[in-house]
Amino acid sequence: MKKSIYNTPAFRYIFEIIVIVFSVTLSFYIQDVLNEREKNYLKDESLRGVLNDLKSDKEFYNWGVNRIDYVIKSIDSIHDKSPGINTNTLHWATRTYYGFVGSDRNYNSMVSTGAIEYIKNKELQESINLYYDRNYSLLIDASEQDEKVYNEISKHLTTQYAVESFIPGRNGFFKYVYSEDDFKKMQNDKVLRNLLFDKKYNNSWYVRGMKNTLDRSNELEELINQELNN
Repeated sequence: MKKSIYNTPAFRYIFEIIVIVFSVTLSFYIQDVLNEREKNYLKDESLRGVLNDLKSDKEFYNWGVNRIDYVIKSIDSIHDKSPGINTNTLHWATRTYYGFVGSDRNYNSMVSTGAIEYIKNKELQESINLYYDRNYSLLIDASEQDEKVYNEISKHLTTQYAVESFIPGRNGFFKYVYSEDDFKKMQNDKVLRNLLFDKKYNNSWYVRGMKNTLDRSNELEELINQELNN
């Protein structure tokens, strides 16, 4: 009886090699598919986290714009001598600054894990980097300038005028109360007036930066939703 080629050692050897190669190739393919799914899952979860962070940012910007607008109005009322200076206007014009607090935890996580590289839309990838790098940097700089002039104003008031008393304000803060004579002196205090001009100038840019960043965050939110829905 003629021996079948299928029963030869050579065939079995070749067949085993084919099976091994196929198994390894299939294993690599399955692993690639799983890795791709993991990457997309990680990317999508990170982007959903960024959406939540953007909501926090928007609340911060909206509150900041309203608050700083009130500060600028208080400064204007001091520069306009007719209303005069009172405890409330002096407090808002001189004793406050708006420190920048951004919500970038999920963005930092995307960068550290490399998930940001899995974003398919290159426009989104560029926009998200610009938002957290450029816009955040501008706002941080503006808040530092606001804090700097606040410290200069506080030092000037502390060295030039005596506080008579305190009155409670909102959120546990106190407002400084000065004498009527000191309020009148402040009205003509050239150093104070110049410092308030500096504060108004810096705050005007700060508000403008927050408004621009609000627009950027809306655009970014739309791009993220498009990425998640594709």
